Amino acid sequence: MRIFTKTDPHRPHAIKCEALGLKWLAEAMPHGGAPVVPVLDYQPGIMTLVEIPNGRPTRHAAYQFGQTLAVTHAAGAPSFGCPPPGWEGDGVIGRMELPLRQTSEETLNRTWGEFFAEDRILPCLPVARNNRSLSADDVSIIEEVCKRLADGHWDAPQPGLVHGPVARIHGDLWSGNVLWARREDIPWTNPLPDNVTDPIIGVLIDPAAQGGHAETDLAFLEVFGQSFLEDIYAGYNSVSPLADGWEERRCVHQLYLLALHAAIFGGSYGPETMFTARQCLRL
Repeated sequence: MRIFTKTDPHRPHAIKCEALGLKWLAEAMPHGGAPVVPVLDYQPGIMTLVEIPNGRPTRHAAYQFGQTLAVTHAAGAPSFGCPPPGWEGDGVIGRMELPLRQTSEETLNRTWGEFFAEDRILPCLPVARNNRSLSADDVSIIEEVCKRLADGHWDAPQPGLVHGPVARIHGDLWSGNVLWARREDIPWTNPLPDNVTDPIIGVLIDPAAQGGHAETDLAFLEVFGQSFLEDIYAGYNSVSPLADGWEERRCVHQLYLLALHAAIFGGSYGPETMFTARQCLRL
């Protein structure tokens, strides 16, 4: 077994938060959840993981990954925006702080739309405005989307397997954070559920784990071109049906990921963010 060492000496808290998130997501594995890269050890600023040899998915592997991801989401979380157990304070996503809130009466009373507008999209806007990837007019348009979010315009039930208002999500599930490994290269996943028969297995890495809406993870997978995405969706729906209208709501979830990239990287992510914001307002 080969190991991989991840370091972040400038933000040592980020490593601990990620390690706790990986362990939290992995709790669903014995029940059929998606395999999660094992954490062997972590200390401030450094974490040792099992190395995952990355290959290419097949349609069947993608379908089965969708099924396992549904079980991970179904493990649930106490409240929207809550951190993994054992973590206090904000987390990290990319080079941005990730607002996380301990479960309280206040957070329990927040709707998903309120949380997603206030703690996810809106904090990206001043940074993107400062780097000039978004204009003042752009920010006003996105703020209108956030107003509709907070008003509950796009609130929707969780998928069928999630027994409660909040799912346990990866939180940064773009295509690069799913690795596709040969079964024989990841023996630590055994025993896998009986329905997982493909020789290629999807493995989760690099989370921003939190309480959220399951549709966020699924929508993020589309943004940077996940292979066999429709097969992932089909596998997911086969065990945990998504609420009506989920296809149209994907752009609302994706707006956060794009606004985040506009804040971190600027450039062309500004126009992409605005294209998606206008798409949301047409819903």
